[in-house]
Amino acid sequence: MRGASAVRRRRARAFRPLALAVGAALLAAGMAGAQSSHSVTFDFLKPGSAPGAFDCGVTGPGGAGRWVVTQAMAEGGIRRVLAQTSQVPDLGRMPHCLLKNYAGADVEIVVLIRPVSGDRAQAGGLVWRALDKQNYYALMLDAKNDQAAVYRVERGRPAPLPIAGEDRKYAHRIRIERDRWYQLRVRVTGARFEIFLDNAKRFEVQDGALRGAGAVGLATLADSVVQFDAFNVARAR
Repeated sequence: MRGASAVRRRRARAFRPLALAVGAALLAAGMAGAQSSHSVTFDFLKPGSAPGAFDCGVTGPGGAGRWVVTQAMAEGGIRRVLAQTSQVPDLGRMPHCLLKNYAGADVEIVVLIRPVSGDRAQAGGLVWRALDKQNYYALMLDAKNDQAAVYRVERGRPAPLPIAGEDRKYAHRIRIERDRWYQLRVRVTGARFEIFLDNAKRFEVQDGALRGAGAVGLATLADSVVQFDAFNVARAR
């Protein structure tokens, strides 16, 4: 893991693009689609508890995922973060947590992510335009294979999407270390998905299959154990 000051900077940057709107509260469940932004941290939840702001499920085989609040080293000390800890080694399996009472089409989502372990994968990331647990987009950052990729999940089947401007390339190669915190961000506008890591744009994907408003959230892949903190979503501008 990098030094404490580097982690502090990443966590601060996770909120900075949305700082003016982070304090906005949900007006009501029926107004959720109009919310401009929402943020979630886990500091005040008990270790071992479920993340109350999310509805958690799984796409694929192996039973339910296990999403729990846990303690981890971050920001120069021990913090409470969210972890997915179930370990079913099937690459068609995506445990996910979708934010309650929020729906959007063009959104910008950011999270701090820390890959911890996994034999088949060490991957986790972001979900957007989720119609249900079988249909959504997902961005995965994978420390096992040193890559990032965007998947379209339809009828429960994940398929990687090609990188824009790169013929038949379905994953962006990048060195990812286990037990290190990263800031992961996606900006979704129409059929264009721009992917950022630690505030640097890495690649983009274009796909128009799922265009309507949907839920947003977090996901992992196969037997990946991954930790998350400082989740933010806002309207893309």
